[in-house]
Amino acid sequence: MTFTPRLNHLFRILLKNTEPVSVSELAALLNTSKRTLFRDMENVDSQLHAYNLKINAKSGVGIRLEGSEQDRDRLAQALLSEEEPEPMDKESRRKRLILEILKNQSVQKLYYYSNLFKVSEGTISNDMDVIADWFRKNDLDLSRRQGYGVALEGTEEAYRRALSQFIYENISREEYWEASVGPDGKPAEEIDVYPLLDAKIFNQVISALKTIPSKKLERFTESSRFRLVIYLSIAVERIIRQKTISMEPDAIRKLKATEDYALADTVADMLEDSFRFKICDEERAYICIHIKSAKQKYIDKDPDDDFYIDHYELIRMIYRMIDRFDPEQAQELKTDEVLLSGLIVHLDPTLIRLKHNMAIQNNMLEQIRTMYPDIFEKSKNAAQVIWESYGFAVPDAEIGYLATHFGAAVIRMKERKLQRKIVTIGVVCASGIGISYLMSSRIKNTFKSDVLIKTYAQEDLAEGSPPDMDILVSSFPLKDVPYSYLLVSPLPTDEDLEKIREEINRCAYVEAGQFPPETKSGGSSGQMHKTWDMAESIQSVLSQFEISYTDENIKFAELVNQASQRFGNSDANRRLIFNDLLAREKISSQVVFDYQFALLHAKTGGVSKPVFAVILPSRPPFCSEYLQNAVLAVVMLIPKGSDGKENSQMMGKLSSALIEDEDFLNALKSGNRDLSYTKIQEILEGYFTQKIKELYL
Repeated sequence: MTFTPRLNHLFRILLKNTEPVSVSELAALLNTSKRTLFRDMENVDSQLHAYNLKINAKSGVGIRLEGSEQDRDRLAQALLSEEEPEPMDKESRRKRLILEILKNQSVQKLYYYSNLFKVSEGTISNDMDVIADWFRKNDLDLSRRQGYGVALEGTEEAYRRALSQFIYENISREEYWEASVGPDGKPAEEIDVYPLLDAKIFNQVISALKTIPSKKLERFTESSRFRLVIYLSIAVERIIRQKTISMEPDAIRKLKATEDYALADTVADMLEDSFRFKICDEERAYICIHIKSAKQKYIDKDPDDDFYIDHYELIRMIYRMIDRFDPEQAQELKTDEVLLSGLIVHLDPTLIRLKHNMAIQNNMLEQIRTMYPDIFEKSKNAAQVIWESYGFAVPDAEIGYLATHFGAAVIRMKERKLQRKIVTIGVVCASGIGISYLMSSRIKNTFKSDVLIKTYAQEDLAEGSPPDMDILVSSFPLKDVPYSYLLVSPLPTDEDLEKIREEINRCAYVEAGQFPPETKSGGSSGQMHKTWDMAESIQSVLSQFEISYTDENIKFAELVNQASQRFGNSDANRRLIFNDLLAREKISSQVVFDYQFALLHAKTGGVSKPVFAVILPSRPPFCSEYLQNAVLAVVMLIPKGSDGKENSQMMGKLSSALIEDEDFLNALKSGNRDLSYTKIQEILEGYFTQKIKELYL
């Protein structure tokens, strides 16, 4: 006899308990209501009759399965012969129902879905009433006619959009990226929505896209790259099934006149070569739309776009949105250059998405609604301007992103009215990396938004006027420095932090109007050079990253020599690295006892590109008394030269993460190169994104 999934679970629970189980507890375990539980149990005795068992339910006591041990064993064996059902509440069942309807290319009777989910046709019919709204939002009609069955009706464009939307709503992009990296990733067949997306096609699209050299693709945010790969994978599968998409010739002609169409052509040609089929102009036009709608780290406007708003028209619309967001504070908000530039960058691709009814995922939406309901509602009012101006309805996911821009501006506005300024703390290190960044992390985590941390190498502290900072902190005595500083431990103690707090309070309060204006220096050419240099340095760190092993009994000087031999490309450079590492160590020890790692770092002329690497003892920990039971040594080298400060900041981000990100440190300790590489890439991508914002916004 086959039982419904819920009864299967109910019997398993009762078989494990010889005493009565309360109705409340059973309902909670089955993830259902008491009423539904009683309804499921109406005819349960007839189903248990074959096993000489029956249900004994007593009000105020609970439910118990009665019968001999032999008969209970027979039921247990029968349940074991069935595949253990996956617990499924109505929300999960409805999500699965949407999935099954999207999968089916043919009409199906209600009985088909009723049998599939082991529930009544009445329950499935009620589910259909609920999920019909989801399909309507995606411009599809869930058609149900008596004697005919259930089918989806709508355009091919709407169907593809619904497929994409379901994937965005129900799976994180990390799972698909993991599925595409190879045998160590999660098999794509195990991903929940695999039936909607062929894993082989998905992986092939990723591989093919990597062959396209495009600055614009490189500027895509991670979520936009994911969206493009998902759309292309769906498009390829539909083309293979000979499902065509349509577009008005005039719209195609306008898109062909834009710069992005050339990139869409390149992508389409790549897909043709990879999958051995032809891609028509309509498909190429839709690829172009997806490229235009992608969120980017920064953007270049193209006046030939099919939907182009010139700079001044966009600013006027943004001013109207600010007026609608908060009429009383609008005038002050309009002076916030960060808000204006942020909305300009954000709204360009947003308007293209809205024009073409393309959904976007916002994983922070519920959190924004819950934590900042007032900001969200005001942002909804501001979004109404877009509807009034262009007739584009703005979904909640997009409003959530607008709320982050407006919310940050409101916070900045409140801070400007305070009489307390942010105190700049300079943290000094002999080389400008390493311990200074570990100190920075401890200080920043303690004082948070009250302070701005800047790191300095000793050579930055030239005689004369002090750098632009309020407090100077060092972990070692400074020579020939003509101004005061605080001497603290490499990882500041509570006593050290209290001394810093006193200095912060002394410097923080100033008279109104004394806050220095924020300025940005350097032209676009300089910014481009900095961007290129950063990207090149990050690529160098990633390409040279390695994990090596050494004898656990190695002495400190031998460990330094091993690092020098590995990363110096000549005898002269190896000597430079060795001497610079030892010179840095003489200033203060870089063994961080609390976190079990040694930090071998220096600015040196022995390398031309920054280096980040790990040396592990074959049998941890290191036995040398000097290394204090460290379980890994981290090697960080930056070249001397004009880019020293930028490289110091980048490498400092990694050294900060050793303290702030436990997963990163554990990955390095594990010796798993792929996991460590992924974490380094994640940290450096975050650093790169932040620096781009500083340069361009």
